[in-house]
Amino acid sequence: MNTYKTRAVFKQALRYCRRHDEQMRADSLAKSVENIDCKKFWKDVNKVSCKKATSFANKIGTCVGERA
Repeated sequence: MNTYKTRAVFKQALRYCRRHDEQMRADSLAKSVENIDCKKFWKDVNKVSCKKATSFANKIGTCVGERA
């Protein structure tokens, strides 16, 4: 294979991974549930979940932040 074909195959695989990223993560979580490994399951859920999300409102009207 020459470089042109190799690069094309790599880019095709990369596009596939980007398109199916969420599905592959969901499949991985489903497998950890099947293995009945609760600690690993919740550890993986914490990795996948949004770290920036908060459980409290950050903005109400024009006030932003905890002190306002």
